[in-house]
Amino acid sequence: MQASQRNPMEVCSQMLACRKFEDVADKILRPLAECVSAQTASFRQFHLNGKSFAIGKNACHQVADRSHQQYAAYFYRQDPVLQFGMAPGGRLGNLSRFGYDLFCLADICDYRRLIRSEYYQEFFEPNHIHHVLVLAFRLFGNRDQVALLGFHRPSDAPNFTKQDVIRARYFAPAALSALHGLTVENALVKNRTIIESLERASKKTGVVLIDRNGTVVYANEKGAASFSIVRDEFGDYHVDGNTEKLQQVTRACIEEDWRGTKVVETGKLIKIRADCADNLSVRIQPLMRDRGIGAFLVMTDDDEPQAALLGDQLSSLGLTAREQDITRLLGQGASNKDIAADLGISVRTTENHLRSIYAKVGVNSRSQMISRLFNLT
Repeated sequence: MQASQRNPMEVCSQMLACRKFEDVADKILRPLAECVSAQTASFRQFHLNGKSFAIGKNACHQVADRSHQQYAAYFYRQDPVLQFGMAPGGRLGNLSRFGYDLFCLADICDYRRLIRSEYYQEFFEPNHIHHVLVLAFRLFGNRDQVALLGFHRPSDAPNFTKQDVIRARYFAPAALSALHGLTVENALVKNRTIIESLERASKKTGVVLIDRNGTVVYANEKGAASFSIVRDEFGDYHVDGNTEKLQQVTRACIEEDWRGTKVVETGKLIKIRADCADNLSVRIQPLMRDRGIGAFLVMTDDDEPQAALLGDQLSSLGLTAREQDITRLLGQGASNKDIAADLGISVRTTENHLRSIYAKVGVNSRSQMISRLFNLT
C-alpha cells in the first residue's frame, strides 16, 4: 500500500518509532518515498569544515550498495545540492537553526549544465536519477551540520509536482523529529561511552577533561585529587585550594603547538614545575572536532606508580638499568620521542631498547607492555 493511501497518523507513528540509524532506510525513507511516489531516496548528514564537507551518517532506500558506497567515497563532493545550495546566498546557507527547506533540484541549478557534468553522467544516470526533491535541515540546530533527505525519480517520469511538495511538507515534521531524536540519542550514547571509559581508567592514573576555554568538565577521583578539584551539588567542577598546577596545565593547553597528526594521536608529555607542592607529569591530548580542538584530555601519573615500579620488580624481569628507565617512562605514557629526549638518546636507540624489553617481558606491543606494568603493582 502506498503511503499516500495509508492513514497519515500511521505513517507518522512509524517514522517516530525509529530508534536506530540502521532503521532510517526502512522506517523513514521508505514511507516518505512512497508518499511522494519517488523511486529511490537517501538520507545524508554533512559536517561543514571551513568551506568543505565531510560526510557523516547516511542511509538509502532502493539504491544499490555499490552506488551508495561510490557516493560516500567520492561523488558527495560534487553533489549539486551542496554546490549550489551552499553558494553565497544559497538556500542551505540560509537555513535557520531549527527550520527546514523543501525544494526541487531544478529550483537551484541549471539542468542544461548539470546533465553535462561528471556527477550526472557517472552517478545520476547509472542510478536512474533525474528529478530530485530535497528536504534540507540542520541536525538538532547545529550550524556545522547539514542534513539532506533526497527523493528521486528517473528521467522518463514526471517532475515532482506542487502536490508532492505539499505531501512531503505534511510529513516533514515527523521525519525531522525522528532524525533529531536519533542525533541526540547518538550523542548521549557517545558521551556515556566516554564517561564510562574514563571511569574505568586505571585508578593509578588521574584523568581530567578541560574544554578549550580552560574549564574542567570532568575529573576522575585521582585527577581531582592531583589538582585539588571538587565537584559541587550541581555537578560543576571547581578548584578548592592551590590553583597553580591546574593553571600550568591550562597554559600548556592554550600555548602549546598542537598541529600535526602525531601530536593529535599521542598528545604531549608536560612536566609540572617543582615549585608546586609535588612533582607531576601530565600527558595532554587534544580532542579534535570538525573546526579544530574541542577539548583537552589530561592524564596524570605521579610518583606513586613510578615508585611501585622501582627496584626488585623491574629487576626481576631481567631489565638493565637503562631498560628500567625506559620502562618507567613507558608506564607514564611517554612516546618514543619523549623517552629519547628525556634520556638523551636517539629515537632509534629507544626503539632498539624497547624491542629488547618486549622480548624479555614476553609481550608484543606497547599496550601489552603497559598492561603488564600495571599488573605488577
